[in-house]
Amino acid sequence: MVKEYTLESLTTLWEDYLQKYGRKQDLLEVANAFPDRRSLTVDYREVAQFDPEVAEFLVERPKQAIYAAEQALLNQLPANLKAPIHFRVREFPAELADERVEVRNIRKKHLGRLITVEGLVRKVTEVRPKIQDAVFQCVRCGAATRSSSTPTTRADPSNARKAPGETSSARNGIVSKILITR
Repeated sequence: MVKEYTLESLTTLWEDYLQKYGRKQDLLEVANAFPDRRSLTVDYREVAQFDPEVAEFLVERPKQAIYAAEQALLNQLPANLKAPIHFRVREFPAELADERVEVRNIRKKHLGRLITVEGLVRKVTEVRPKIQDAVFQCVRCGAATRSSSTPTTRADPSNARKAPGETSSARNGIVSKILITR
């Protein structure tokens, strides 16, 4: 069970970490090099050595932990160097290997958790949701057809009214509107 922290207590812990491990000088270097450098990168093992409960919190609730760390970074900067410095973590140990996931296997259960991935980025594309239910509307006659889909198949509408003298092959070129219902 992961220990709970308030934002203030977690921010104070991160400030203590920065002080104890001499990261304040690294932070000043990043701030002086801003915008060419925007991130302070720390080693996970160093965080775990500082406080194992904070390291566990970082894995279980990364959004809250990183937000508190970035607040600590801002608090440690002098007023004339206030820059939005990002907090990055690297070098996760082998005992977190069960958290290592192939990119193709990332699923909903991984949302909100810190996981490690290995891979080579070859192409970046927009994530498109899978249509579960849709309503197709014929552009010509306005007929609407509801269609349910499974992850492997999608039913296309084929029951729009035919114009007099029209064959089904003539309708294949008609584009229908798709209204996603969920």
